[in-house]
Amino acid sequence: MYEKYFGLDSRPFDISPDPRFLYMTPQHARAVANIKFALMNRDSFVIISGEIGIGKTTILNTVMAELGPEYVTAKLTHTTLTHIELLQALLSEFGMPNYSKKKVLLLDTLRDFFLQQNEAGKHVVIIVDEAQNLSAPALEELRLLSCIDTADRKIVSIVLTGQRGLDDVVDAPGLRQLP
Repeated sequence: MYEKYFGLDSRPFDISPDPRFLYMTPQHARAVANIKFALMNRDSFVIISGEIGIGKTTILNTVMAELGPEYVTAKLTHTTLTHIELLQALLSEFGMPNYSKKKVLLLDTLRDFFLQQNEAGKHVVIIVDEAQNLSAPALEELRLLSCIDTADRKIVSIVLTGQRGLDDVVDAPGLRQLP
């Protein structure tokens, strides 16, 4: 209805987080810049938290749209997963579905993939939206994946976004090693 009246070619107020319609406040610009800077520097973890509806997912989509070909990304949005399901979901996102229950096999496949990408000059980025729903074991798996590196560089960066509860999850005593 309003599209025709205003001469619009798409719906700017749709529910999907379309980066074309991001209103870049100073806070949004800083979040985009922080994520890009962290990925350029191959930081292990980036955490963005905030209230529902402030644009966290749109910020992620904006960053993903601007990443160059030197980045290989997997984005998870379903986060009520066990640690094994998390590994399976990551493999699926990287185009290698593997539904084995054997953790060692899943980890070996991911490690090999990460090292292959590094040899090809690419940096692996794992993006987890709604990360406040991750269990402590799933977060620990992500932390351990971030430890896969070569002698001279980190080869995996993990971006976590979520609601304010994410801060409490990350600050939990059992996750002290998480940056």
